Amino acid sequence: MYRALSLLIVCALLLGLSGSTVLAQEPKMDAAEVVDAIYSAVEAQDLATAAEYLADDVVLVLVPPPGGMDGTFVGKEEVLGWYESLIANNLAIELSNMQVDGNRVTLTNLTWIDDLPVAPVEFDGSAVVQQGKLKAVNWVMTPQTITALDAAFAQMAQEDVVRRILTEIWSEGNIDLADELVAEDYVSHSWPVGEGREHFKEDVAGWRTDFPGTTIVVDRIVFDGNRAIIFSHNVAEGGSLDTLAPDADIEDVLIYQIENGQLSDRWYFAPFEP
Repeated sequence: MYRALSLLIVCALLLGLSGSTVLAQEPKMDAAEVVDAIYSAVEAQDLATAAEYLADDVVLVLVPPPGGMDGTFVGKEEVLGWYESLIANNLAIELSNMQVDGNRVTLTNLTWIDDLPVAPVEFDGSAVVQQGKLKAVNWVMTPQTITALDAAFAQMAQEDVVRRILTEIWSEGNIDLADELVAEDYVSHSWPVGEGREHFKEDVAGWRTDFPGTTIVVDRIVFDGNRAIIFSHNVAEGGSLDTLAPDADIEDVLIYQIENGQLSDRWYFAPFEP
């Protein structure tokens, strides 16, 4: 009897110790914590730690897809490669509004990277986590961010047209480029007043004859819709191409209106005192 009682006591003690051990274990990370751990590691440029939380067959989807990609990354290696490209562009991430439902989490992602003209870029996200590993994550850019990016990229395209006209046509003399960058019904509203692409070409040819070797240096471009306000100065051949100091006089002010990727209207003001 005593032996049986002793065995019962020993078993009870062992069960008690086992229960204590279970209670002492760290609780498993929920879906939100796993996602947060991954992106905290990526932001810290610690891809080795991020990899520990990725399933081998993880799938990451970006909507809309980045330029030149299909927006889908399959497998740990591809996903880590995408993270590496973000790190190369000075990634910063802020995750918020996390809502956990079992092994799923929905959240908001604010991202800052050098490649994009809008900051931050906002995504609505959803992720699935199984056994402490990220299995799938979707990032869908918000409509407001898409609208802002479209406007920013459109302005960048307009600025490219403006700079090419002033650099490649006016400064370098590639007048034939006007067929691409100047509208056929172009209008110059101030000196020299005139209409048509051919008038533009004649204006450039005459200026280059009067001022051979002169370079136009763009100091600043300010946009108002599809109109570019251009502050610039001219440098004679052999002169310095350094841009003006902030308090220096600006020689010329131009207004270029860009329609469908071409210069449609022009206004010229010179000399100009800031």
